[in-house]
Amino acid sequence: MHRRKGSAYHLLKLVEDSGEVGFWWLDLETGRIDGSVGLLRITGLMSDTELHALFADLIHPDDRAMQADILDILQRGHPVSRTFRIVRPDRSVRWVRLKGQVVLGPAARPIRAEGVLFDVTLPQEATLLAEENRLRYQNLTRALAAAEWTASPQGQRRPSASWQALTGQAGPDQQGDGWQAVLHPDYRATAAGAWQEALIREGTLDTDFRLRCADGLHRRYNCRVTPLRDGRGHVVEWLGILLLGLSGGAGLAAAAGQPLPDVTPALVRAARALLDWSAPTLAAAAGVSLSSVKRFEAEGMVRDATRRAIREALEGGGIRFHRDPSGEAGVLAAKGAAWRPPLAPAQRPVPEAPEALTSAG
Repeated sequence: MHRRKGSAYHLLKLVEDSGEVGFWWLDLETGRIDGSVGLLRITGLMSDTELHALFADLIHPDDRAMQADILDILQRGHPVSRTFRIVRPDRSVRWVRLKGQVVLGPAARPIRAEGVLFDVTLPQEATLLAEENRLRYQNLTRALAAAEWTASPQGQRRPSASWQALTGQAGPDQQGDGWQAVLHPDYRATAAGAWQEALIREGTLDTDFRLRCADGLHRRYNCRVTPLRDGRGHVVEWLGILLLGLSGGAGLAAAAGQPLPDVTPALVRAARALLDWSAPTLAAAAGVSLSSVKRFEAEGMVRDATRRAIREALEGGGIRFHRDPSGEAGVLAAKGAAWRPPLAPAQRPVPEAPEALTSAG
């Protein structure tokens, strides 16, 4: 049975009835532009006589400079494909995608351009919103987290640049169970078990462990991991972050409400007393001179880098600088945190649960 094909006109009309497509034709010799009903609908123009604005005045002022070469490209015989904003006569803004090709005449000279204009406002705005949300999440994570990473639905860790910067562990070494190599030996089994349990129940993970950082010191981190799910509830990815100096549960809530105090000479002296460290021990752990430690404890006058090194050394030994709900600053020590020379950083014992809070003004 013979079936007649529909005319090109009816097919184009069917496409245009969607309200998101319009067609245009440009005479490259006279500059005249003709357009379809769909094109007028998208641009908000009232008649063909106004269509000259399509390549000039209709384009959003912020996009105009980037699109000023469209006509020149067509006149040189090249196709175009551009996405930009237009400002309609009613002052509403729409995103459009303009695509055009050139028809050649005698001597291969461009004589006409024809193309299509798509209204892509909804998908473009959705894309921009998704990108804004991604950047917002990324910036927030970078501001709060010492490191972040992702894993496959099956829990296979992917290389993370921030993890490498924190620990010095190269990307390939992080994959599989390799990330556990930089955990303190006393925490590896617990951390691995907690991770496997989260994978099995497809739930969140919130645990603390000590991690060997790139400078060789072990520091305590709170590890948070959560699954991302698709519309059917299936896990499509795991997201993980490390938070420095925070504990899960109530400890995190308390810390969020009370910012950590600046390290003062009094706090450093109290921390040293709790660790039973001498000034030379602190100097060796911090990698600074003994005179710098003594000057800081006496006068508080040292460079920021020295102050940072002293604080990190004490935190690596199990000290947490703390501010209680009343706002009073103090230091929190952990059991077994008394380190004595000549133990190297990698040999030092690992503190466990908090034991005492000593306030220092």
